[in-house]
Formats: sequence, structure tokens, C-alpha cells
Amino acid sequence: MHIEPGTVHGAKMALAVATATGAAGVTVRLIAAELRTRHVQSLAARSLVAMLVCLMFFEVFPHVAVGLSEVHFILGTSLLLILGVVPAAVGLAGALGLQGLFFAPPDLPKYAVNVTTLLLPLFTIRWLARKWLRGTGLVEERLFAPA
Repeated sequence: MHIEPGTVHGAKMALAVATATGAAGVTVRLIAAELRTRHVQSLAARSLVAMLVCLMFFEVFPHVAVGLSEVHFILGTSLLLILGVVPAAVGLAGALGLQGLFFAPPDLPKYAVNVTTLLLPLFTIRWLARKWLRGTGLVEERLFAPA
């Protein structure tokens, strides 16, 4: 979750808080839509799996920092395709929060920046897939919860 000191301050931080708040709103809306078609136990189990996978990638597996693509696109997209958008969003945000609380407390003030860079690409991929692939048979609709 590390962001170099001095990279984000002032207006950038305010923008990050605003976009993270928007991402939280989208996540809540998607959770509500998901719960209309599935049981809460299914959502909770898939979200827990996503959170555990994220924590493994964030803290346990050795990795070389390669920038945003490392976790933000590759892991997020993989979770989206395997578990669905809602568990991926909940898992990524939850794991990021746990990482900040227990492993990297100095980075916790930048939680909004990290949530933004994790969830907005995830929602963009979901939106593009729904727009371009709907009705082609290439997308299993359950992975992209009802809008």
C-alpha cells in the first residue's frame, strides 16, 4: 500500500477522498443488486476469499514492485473474472484496510488513494465488458452483477 511521501497531498488527497467515496457508493449499489439475486452467504464467502487472496499477494508472496499493473490491474481483474465484481471490490478494499491497520499504519492516511486506484479500474473493466460483450455469449452474466 506504500505511496512515496510527498506524492499525494492537498488537492490530490481531496480528489482521492471524493473518488473513493464515489467508489464506495458504487460498491454499495452493486452489493444491493447482488443481494437481490444471491444469498448473503455466497457474497460473504466470495468476499472473504477475495480478501484472503489479496492479503496473500500484498503481504506473503514475495514480489518486485512494478507499479500499478502489479496489483491494481492483474490481481483486480483476476478476482473480477473469477469471483465477480462485488466480491473483488469488497475483498480489495477490505484487504487494503487490514493491511493499513496491521502491516503499514503510516500508509493508512493514503487509503482513499489506494482504494481509488484499485476500484475504479475494476469498475471500468466491468462497465466495458458489459457494454461490449453483452449478448455475445462471451460473458457469463453472473460475474457482472445486475446494474
